[in-house]
Amino acid sequence: MTKSLAFISLLIFGCGSLQAGSNSWGTNGSDTFNSITLTGLTTGRCLYTTTGGLLAASQSCLFDGVDLTLSGTANLAFLNVVNSVNPSIKVQTTDTASLSLIHFINTTVQGPFLDFQASTQRFAFGIASNGHWNLRNSTGATDPVNGTTIWDMAPDGSLITVGSLVNTSANGISVTFGITAATVTTTGTGTFGGGIVGTTTNNNAAAGNYGEYASTSSIAFANIAGTGTFGNVVSMALTAGDWDLSGCVTLKLNGAVITDYEVAVSSFTGNTTTDHVEGSNWTESAGFPIATANSSLCVPRFRVTLAGTTTMFIKAKGAFSVATPQAIGTLTARRVR
Repeated sequence: MTKSLAFISLLIFGCGSLQAGSNSWGTNGSDTFNSITLTGLTTGRCLYTTTGGLLAASQSCLFDGVDLTLSGTANLAFLNVVNSVNPSIKVQTTDTASLSLIHFINTTVQGPFLDFQASTQRFAFGIASNGHWNLRNSTGATDPVNGTTIWDMAPDGSLITVGSLVNTSANGISVTFGITAATVTTTGTGTFGGGIVGTTTNNNAAAGNYGEYASTSSIAFANIAGTGTFGNVVSMALTAGDWDLSGCVTLKLNGAVITDYEVAVSSFTGNTTTDHVEGSNWTESAGFPIATANSSLCVPRFRVTLAGTTTMFIKAKGAFSVATPQAIGTLTARRVR
């Protein structure tokens, strides 16, 4: 039987030509060829059918027998890579004016996921039905999209949940969170086997942070309040939190005769002694200054818990006559939590 190859070529391409190697023509609608050579097409381009079933060579899809390359506006609707050695997908752009981008689109309720599988272990990363970014895992044939969520983050980064981390190795496990300008809140209790690392230079903890330090001092001696009356020496405002406070007052006679000398740290100003506890935030001196030497009296460290910003005072009281003693003072605080 004789058939026109030129006519077949015209039907297939609309241009170019087709060359068939020696073969037999079938009589039942099927033909077998040892080889077919198509001319008029560009080497390395993918073939596709156009309107009417005509074949054409794509300008956006290239395949050299090893690498499949998409360029321009080509979209990859589905790709399944199966390779038992080293499977890989490479996305590369030569457009220096734009950013390389892999764009996964899913218009259903649950967003697209990337699914990675090695042997029986599978991981999926993508967008959950609530709009959160998820990392999930599973084993065997279970779809990881329906597996266990081990990492979850809200779109704005306001909520991050990390699954349980179990140390099953003698070498321990190290976890680092690189979070900037955010608050990390933990519940329950934990054990830090290696301790909490402190600063290694001469800087200060930021306001509101564990270890924050605050202090204030008077720079010149000034008369204390009237005899037998507590009066403020220095004061300092502290924000809400758990603090350890301490302070000292140095007293000089200034020509006075003194028979009693007391110091207190308090949240009440002046002679109000509501929160004074002797031996805690209130101390008395067993010795008094003399004409040639001043005397210092300190309140050792004690705890103060504050629900809001509060002014703390270090105060002095003396029983004196002839003249008024003078004092300078220092008040310090360290945030412990």
